Amino acid sequence: MRKVTLAVITVAVAAGAASIYSASNPSGDRLIPGSGPITEQQIRDKLTAEGFSNIQITLRGSVFETVATKDGRQAELAIDAQSGIVSQDRDDDDDD
Repeated sequence: MRKVTLAVITVAVAAGAASIYSASNPSGDRLIPGSGPITEQQIRDKLTAEGFSNIQITLRGSVFETVATKDGRQAELAIDAQSGIVSQDRDDDDDD
């Protein structure tokens, strides 16, 4: 039962994060318009300009795992370092 509750909460947080970002980024899947690699500083600058705070960015392989807060809600984003494409942060552990 605990795993099910944790899974439901994780999905809800991920969906909320995606909706927060989508509302503030109507231009598409790329965090910053253009093409090519994206840097940690570009991510930090963009999220700060969009009103996010408490921004934490960790590079894992070729993905920037980003956690930030906006309007009292936490957003988790996975941003491909090479393409700048944003996706929901994935739950990669096998706890189900």
